[in-house]
Amino acid sequence: MPVRFPRILFALTLATFCLLLAASTALAAKPDKYQVSVSDTYDFTGVCTFSVTVNANADIMAIHYVDQSGALTRTFNHVNEHDIFSANGKTLVGLPFSSNIEARFDSAGNMTSLTGTGIVERVPLPDGSVFQSSGRVDFLAHPDSNFILTPDHGHSGNVAAFCAALS
Repeated sequence: MPVRFPRILFALTLATFCLLLAASTALAAKPDKYQVSVSDTYDFTGVCTFSVTVNANADIMAIHYVDQSGALTRTFNHVNEHDIFSANGKTLVGLPFSSNIEARFDSAGNMTSLTGTGIVERVPLPDGSVFQSSGRVDFLAHPDSNFILTPDHGHSGNVAAFCAALS
């Protein structure tokens, strides 16, 4: 789940990680569990009238599901994320949050869906309120986004207040 992961890049990084691990689990009869930590910095645009830098940190528990032939069919990822936003000399430190990201694959190994559910982002604002978005994100519907702050379905936080705090 901003779904919390600088969403699309974390999700794509995670999906790539899953595919690489699939090679080592090809003979597995049961789901395999893995732990991974991801940290990265992104610039995202299109939400505020200016670019925002995000320092994202996530701890991920991934479960890989394979069919009888050992082909990866699904990954389930529980994500604990913490983001820091900066722009125009101002910084907002997000609260830790959790979400789930699921990827599904067809018989040829192509990703057919990549969705996140749960908290998308939680950030205390200077006025004492908390920007919080939660719901469902379809990452494949945002191929050019490197970070998603609000869900496709669910509750979107007060984006204007978020941007004003960084302006």
